Amino acid sequence: MTVGGGFGGEYTNGAIASTLRRLGMKGVEIRKPEQLQSISSLIIPGGESTTMAKLAEFHNLFPALREFVQMGKPVWGTCAGLIFLANKAVGQKEGGQELVGGLNCTVHRNYFGSQVITYAFSFTTYDAYKVSRVLYCIVVIE
Repeated sequence: MTVGGGFGGEYTNGAIASTLRRLGMKGVEIRKPEQLQSISSLIIPGGESTTMAKLAEFHNLFPALREFVQMGKPVWGTCAGLIFLANKAVGQKEGGQELVGGLNCTVHRNYFGSQVITYAFSFTTYDAYKVSRVLYCIVVIE
């Protein structure tokens, strides 16, 4: 899914897209509800979950995302993507944010502080693929 998340740049597009290619898989950037009909699994990347929720709402993605999850298709959420998939979130901004749900847990947003103090680092994967500026995001799951 590519609405306001960490899909661009090295954080997600570089690492996840590169890994998918090495596995012989092709990633498709999902921006519209009807695009979900043509895929068998979904990765919801990290990013700023409030912004992602506002954009997903603007593009009317929530009903299609919920249907996708309820069909039992594989969905993987990293950081903000995990927040999206939780049935309940704690620590949301005033007014809350819409969630896709489907993952029977409660997540705690910004448990260790705001994103202003997010930690970035570089590392090398087992196959010598250099990944830089990875954002260290902690979502506490209950």
